Amino acid sequence: MKYKFLYLLLLMLSLTACAPPVYFAKGFKRQVIDSQTGQPLEKVIVVAVWTAGGVGFGDTGLDQRLRVYETVTDSQGYFTIASGLALRNPFTRSPEGATLHAFKPGCLAGFVRGHRRPYQLKPLSEDMSVELQASRLSTVFNTLKDGHDPEDWKKYPRLVLAVSKEVERLMSMGVTSNLPFIPYIEGFSEEDKQFLERFKDEI
Repeated sequence: MKYKFLYLLLLMLSLTACAPPVYFAKGFKRQVIDSQTGQPLEKVIVVAVWTAGGVGFGDTGLDQRLRVYETVTDSQGYFTIASGLALRNPFTRSPEGATLHAFKPGCLAGFVRGHRRPYQLKPLSEDMSVELQASRLSTVFNTLKDGHDPEDWKKYPRLVLAVSKEVERLMSMGVTSNLPFIPYIEGFSEEDKQFLERFKDEI
């Protein structure tokens, strides 16, 4: 009898901790501006990522990246993230929202987050070290990618192209450390190179 009660208790706890296996990621529209001039920024690459944390204390190993959505801002600095559904491990917590990764050549790479409206990006300046840009790119890009999926880059091809160019620029300026681990585009198959070609005009 005691073991049956314990089993029922554990079952109830697990059911309350579990969530529906389908997550609805709500879409939204926001604007990105220059933090110094207040002017809208066109062709900012924005990647939204929804991550569900594992149920439990500490690092449970159950964290799950549910959805990745890439877009770019228009001439008025606006970007739109479409709604979508994602399958999820029921032993995870629902994300509070999406984490937004943003990059535009000529601006400091980073996350756009919080409740500030509109979002802001800081232009690069002469007194800003190139090492800082390399470090910020690494934080954004390496946090974003899924190392278990070699074709994960196809979820954010614009960012791959833009970051690849920025890494070349930084290396030409003598930066050799803290650079992001980007896919080796020259080693891609012809099919994958053609896939990337579709996005070159958008960055």
